[in-house]
Amino acid sequence: MLLINKDFSVEFINKIELSTKQIFGFVYHDSISSCALGSPVDKYIQALRRALARGVDVRIICQTTDQIEKFRRCGVPAKIVYGYKTMHAKGFSFDSNYLIIGSHNFTNNAAQLNLEMSLSISDDIDILAFDCYFNTLWQK
Repeated sequence: MLLINKDFSVEFINKIELSTKQIFGFVYHDSISSCALGSPVDKYIQALRRALARGVDVRIICQTTDQIEKFRRCGVPAKIVYGYKTMHAKGFSFDSNYLIIGSHNFTNNAAQLNLEMSLSISDDIDILAFDCYFNTLWQK
């Protein structure tokens, strides 16, 4: 399913809320520290916190140490993978059942103002490839 502009937020939060086992994600750019209560990014963080409280294994690979600290302050495990010029990927796997990947950053602008497109995928082979890639990088 193609997620254009604001469709992403609805689908992203829905997939977080339905997750029972794991959520793995790549975040290139974020606005966690500047998000107002009730903003899209605040809603993402609150949904991830609820997932953690349900016992979901949530892990995020980021671009900067500042991002790691922001996610960790929210209780979300995060890390950087070194050895690359930049980590530009944006994608999340939910329980190895769904994958959302595309241009949406973890920002209020991406959720509300920008021209963005992402795909929600349920193809087992693509999700397995994403999860294997994520886990290989997480173990580095």
